[in-house]
Amino acid sequence: MDRFAIVQLSDIQTGPKHAFGNPSEISRKLVADINQASESLLFTPIYLLASGDIVEFGTKDQFDDAKLQIEEIATGASIDRDNVLFIPGNHDINWKLSELSEEIGDPRLKLQCYDRFCEGFYGDTRARDDSSFQVVSDFRFGICFILVNSCEKETHLCHNGFVNEEKLVKTLTSDDVDYARAQGFLIVACIHHRIDISAQEERSFCENSGNVEAILSQHGVQLVLTGHVHAHMCHEVRSQNQKMVFSGSGSVGVDKSQRADGIPNQYSIHVLDRGRSRIETHVRAYNPRKKTAYGLGGWTTDVCHQDDELVYDVEWTPTKQIASNELIEDRRLASILEIRRNPFAVSNAEKLPNDLILNLFVEDEDRHRPANRLSGDAIVRGKRGSGKTMCLRYLDVFGSISFQRAVAERKPAECLPVSVNLSVLHQSEIGHDAKSAYDAAENLICDQVLDAITRADSEVQSPSFRDAVFKMKQRLRVLEGSSGARLSKIGIAIRENLSPYFDHVLLLIDEVATVFPRVFFNEPKNGFVAWMNLIRNSGPFNTRLTIYPNDVSDMLNEDRFGSIINLEYDPHDETDLASFRPYASNLVDKYLASVAIYADNPPNIQNLMACDKSEEDAFEQILYASGGSSRRLMRLLERCLAFRVKENRKNLPLTKEEVFQVISEYSAALVNGYRTTEQQLAVSLSKACKKQGTYRFRLPGLSQGLKPLHSSHEEFNIISVVEVGAGTRGTTYEFNYPYCVQHGIPTHHLRETQRVNHGRDKLRGEWIQKVTTINKESLDIFSDEERLAGTVTEITDEGVFVVGPKEQLYIADHSGSELTEGSTVSFVAVGDLAIDLLLVD
Repeated sequence: MDRFAIVQLSDIQTGPKHAFGNPSEISRKLVADINQASESLLFTPIYLLASGDIVEFGTKDQFDDAKLQIEEIATGASIDRDNVLFIPGNHDINWKLSELSEEIGDPRLKLQCYDRFCEGFYGDTRARDDSSFQVVSDFRFGICFILVNSCEKETHLCHNGFVNEEKLVKTLTSDDVDYARAQGFLIVACIHHRIDISAQEERSFCENSGNVEAILSQHGVQLVLTGHVHAHMCHEVRSQNQKMVFSGSGSVGVDKSQRADGIPNQYSIHVLDRGRSRIETHVRAYNPRKKTAYGLGGWTTDVCHQDDELVYDVEWTPTKQIASNELIEDRRLASILEIRRNPFAVSNAEKLPNDLILNLFVEDEDRHRPANRLSGDAIVRGKRGSGKTMCLRYLDVFGSISFQRAVAERKPAECLPVSVNLSVLHQSEIGHDAKSAYDAAENLICDQVLDAITRADSEVQSPSFRDAVFKMKQRLRVLEGSSGARLSKIGIAIRENLSPYFDHVLLLIDEVATVFPRVFFNEPKNGFVAWMNLIRNSGPFNTRLTIYPNDVSDMLNEDRFGSIINLEYDPHDETDLASFRPYASNLVDKYLASVAIYADNPPNIQNLMACDKSEEDAFEQILYASGGSSRRLMRLLERCLAFRVKENRKNLPLTKEEVFQVISEYSAALVNGYRTTEQQLAVSLSKACKKQGTYRFRLPGLSQGLKPLHSSHEEFNIISVVEVGAGTRGTTYEFNYPYCVQHGIPTHHLRETQRVNHGRDKLRGEWIQKVTTINKESLDIFSDEERLAGTVTEITDEGVFVVGPKEQLYIADHSGSELTEGSTVSFVAVGDLAIDLLLVD
């Protein structure tokens, strides 16, 4: 992984002056933007830095809200909890405690709420060491963070930033930093107040800016990340052959009154390109008019900085270090389960190192075998978190190792794997017509095949293979002047020169349907079918395509493009559950074995929780709660281990009731990501379902109001679509299992009865099939919530746009032909959505 990122959120200031009202609104949109940016800019988000002013007034309630908000962002962006970094800002000081601290002589008391926030977030007291500043070194990526407190002088009376110079020098000359510097790590200082005096001295608000800048420069700090000023700034400073990049992030959360005119809410993504030894800063800005899946308002490229070249070269050549297998990172887990750390904290296959991929990969022989072999064509279907990326990474790693071994043994390999990352294509290359998409896709495959062959030549160090590659490239140059597709020419050159070394090229193409315009899949001449035929007819090429279900038409469900492999499991289905259980059990055992202290006797799933297929089977409940998603399974298991640590349970596996508690806490974390009105709608629906004894329902005429509950990030939805409506039959929805457990919504009957099975077990119960129809009279939210008046301004295919009080724009379902532009209506507001739209005479 050569391109990874630090996502910097500064001056969130959760509290009364937050620009987004309910802070949970910002979380979902930030997650969507981070994930979209990671795909378009080709990076993996590894660290989340909250660079001060996390809250407005430093109170416990505000920090509690901020904790939930930051947890949601980190989870949604697949950033490990231990990779979330905090430094305090001036607003994180509690002024009432500051007054008291002077009376009792405890200078740290003013940060008590901040300290407890950090302790609650991490589960330890890492934020409370006052003898030096905190140092976080990451040996995987060669980076060292210095987390500096610039608020030691901040009180209810004094409002200037200040950095303790003695403590700063002590930290920068510590053994940890010296070792990181000697290994060529990138040294990053994180400070809330700006200290770059050459940029904006009058706005730095740090008493000793000059001295601090000099100390950082003298001790080899290369990147300084700051906040405080509520406006982005980025520049480079050179002195005595030492170069430092200063990047000050704008405010992600403050309202307009606390930002200069024309400055939007901002956050920064710092992409660290280790391969090129450079830093790229991408400034993101909030646009309140942008339409998103969550309504109006979303994050995008900051137009004020889109033309700025915020790319800086740095001296960064880390020596690769591999931690000893005996390294124990969490003493509590070592004591409780004899493992070195929580292996389930990394739930994203892209973050796993190559040497772990083969050890952690699990194959369901009956379902997955055609997808995981090195030959043949296959289409791999699955939702997010189902294991599509893990499948491709396994093929890439296993195929590459097999190829290198075959060359060394002078045998022909089965294949040469080539990962094709379609997301590198810019929209300007893809265009909006099928021909542009066709040409862009062909050229990308050609480039990546040639790059893979060149890379293989460098890795295997075989003179005969190098000679064959040279001849292949010569042959390709001869063919360039002839007619025909470029890929066909590459196929000819490979077949004529490289066939003694491998049978075919295995193209690993991820998420094909999400990149191209829909017209690409419907155009017969220059569309998807022609593209696939080109690959198949161009010579030694096999394919693995991963797709998201229902991304495009049914053409990707046809086996003419290869065997169709469905990675999804449906725990409602007994056959699927019978396959999913051993798959998941094997997965858990492999993850636990990867971090076992005693490799000859690693713990397994039975050491973690009750797993005996009885009425008290806890593992069965985790399988139901996962919804068949491998990634959600990992997140639930991470929480199970955290529960064991919290309860200090050394020898007894988790019981079924304790797992119910874990599932309820997991659901509560999901629910906290929704707006208050959305949560109220969900509770109202759950009450109606409980009265009818089911978790499945239809909601005629109110589908727009449900969209935030099932159309946001798939893995965090609390409602799922079971069956899309057709004709007069409405869409069928169901509450997801964790929400049912949290709110006591029945999911199972006792077998051959209509009585509720409160134990929700397979042995005595069966899934409820009943679907209830809910109308607005059944929902107490409509009697409790105030109806607003508004005017219809626009009617499009997307819906009906309504302007309500204070010129707030809402969107609603089409509710009948009687509505026209200019109609006066009343409605109930759920965020940016208008539900129960009624015409007012």
